[in-house]
Amino acid sequence: MPADLPAAYVDPVQGEQALGNLVENVVAHTPINAGLIVRASRRGDRVVIRVADEGPGIPEHLAGKLFQRFTKGGPGGSGLGLAIARAYAEANGGGLDAVPADCGAAFELSLPVASEAP
Repeated sequence: MPADLPAAYVDPVQGEQALGNLVENVVAHTPINAGLIVRASRRGDRVVIRVADEGPGIPEHLAGKLFQRFTKGGPGGSGLGLAIARAYAEANGGGLDAVPADCGAAFELSLPVASEAP
């Protein structure tokens, strides 16, 4: 993270849950030896947290359904993690999207910069 990264405007419980759900998905859906990369940056009036992995990526048949409730990428889990993470991001004036990655899967959680929030 950059030293000058501003604070994000977010309910601390919802922000922790959203980021935690993203990391838990990586752990659940990537091989043990695959890397996990978490980066944060500022883009305009947003703090953007990118969570990416070096696993197999998102299966094509799930690409359009990732954020729907009960969509599961494999055995186990409830299929609610990404839906909840996106709902919390949106409730705090932000967003959550799957984004292109060189390999594996990548997600970006965006939240308003605290000094510029309503």
